[in-house]
Amino acid sequence: MNENRRADPRFRISQMVRCGNHKDIDLWAAAKELSRSGFSAEATFRVEPGSIISAILELPYGFGMRSVRVRGRVAHSHMVEDVCEFGVRISEFGEDDRRAWEDYVEGLEAQA
Repeated sequence: MNENRRADPRFRISQMVRCGNHKDIDLWAAAKELSRSGFSAEATFRVEPGSIISAILELPYGFGMRSVRVRGRVAHSHMVEDVCEFGVRISEFGEDDRRAWEDYVEGLEAQA
């Protein structure tokens, strides 16, 4: 994706994320970048562009970790050998999860 088209700064991360459809969130992907509006990841399964996925990320929050549930549309995906690289634009947050997401991104911005 063209860096100039990105609305929000991206931050490199390295963590696992659970993802799937709105009923079954039982697949694992490796999150690589995160921003206020979405995240990118790599997976060993194909993710179709335009599909809606739900995801759960474990983010540092306060003195511990917090599970943050998001839902979004796959903005892009492509296969590189046996790995699917994909990006998700978040459209919904779980109850009270938006604040945890924003706090985490603000912390990343402060460190940049």
